[in-house]
Amino acid sequence: QPAALRVLGCFVSLLPEAPLYWRHLSKFFEVALALAQLGPEERGWMIQRRIVEHIVHAYLGDDSPYAPLDDEPLPDEGSSPARPRRVRMGDKFAPPPLEHMVSLLCLLARASIRHEPQPRSPLSLDGPLFCMVSEEYELLCHPALLLRLLKDGLNVPRLCELFEHLCYESRRASVTVLNVILQGIDSMDNEQLGPYLACFCHVVQMCDSEQGWRTDWALRRVIHVVSNNMRYKLATASCLRSLLGLCADSVPARRWMVQNRELWVDAWLLGGLSIQVRVSAEHFIKAILTAEMQLPPAADPAEPPEASVASLPSPSEPADPPADGAWAEPVEGGHAAVEAMYEHLVGLLQPIVQHDLR
Repeated sequence: QPAALRVLGCFVSLLPEAPLYWRHLSKFFEVALALAQLGPEERGWMIQRRIVEHIVHAYLGDDSPYAPLDDEPLPDEGSSPARPRRVRMGDKFAPPPLEHMVSLLCLLARASIRHEPQPRSPLSLDGPLFCMVSEEYELLCHPALLLRLLKDGLNVPRLCELFEHLCYESRRASVTVLNVILQGIDSMDNEQLGPYLACFCHVVQMCDSEQGWRTDWALRRVIHVVSNNMRYKLATASCLRSLLGLCADSVPARRWMVQNRELWVDAWLLGGLSIQVRVSAEHFIKAILTAEMQLPPAADPAEPPEASVASLPSPSEPADPPADGAWAEPVEGGHAAVEAMYEHLVGLLQPIVQHDLR
């Protein structure tokens, strides 16, 4: 057996004890990543040995979906002490140094066949792909793993790559990933929002046949989340800055925001609970209209989504979801978009003037 594979065997045997020494795991996974990068033989051996399952199980501890499977059953009450809880990697002062672990998971995912109608994504490695068992592949998209990775803020660029690989041409995976991200945006403090917002923008602007549906599904829900949390002015301003960056990079997202202005302009521009939020909303409107003035109109409207998928349950479900089959064609870009937004803003002045006259 080649020396590299013998080293990998030792690596797998050490994984159950790895959480006890989580502060020193950076080099541990750096070596494993270097071995996986040697070539397809090493990656194939890792996938054959289900190393992804071992890593996720060690990383999540008692939160792992497989936590009860490799332990003795819990004793009956009063018979003997319950088994001790697994060591949790990281603490309240520092996350575990596992950036190389995320890179390894991403690399092995890209080296495997996707369990989707489209077996490859643009990020799949060249050459023949390996067959990861379906249970292990589904573990890569498990909410418990995604929540923990985002909360720890580990290696966000590789995490974005993993999400893109999983969500490509897949509504099912997109719903799972976006629900986890939206849950974090809805509940985390401003200081912890960075990984969630970065991954949200990356997933929404993915270019595939589902981009129109994904843009509509995600933006409706993130608008709902932002509008419900405007009392947290720093977090709201961070969300608006991220959405502005998304709209600057993604024409479909920007034109969706213009078309669906009634969902957010009034609430953010007039209903903001602080000057900072209202000023951020004003800058947001100016920026997307300036960008629209510099681009020609879209040639083709976005493809309408299926109502059955758009109505999937979500922790951030909008208060008034669109009716079945409701999907208006996107407005034209350029001057048409600016004129549509201008008319909407002028329409907001009438009730304000009437209120002042009273």
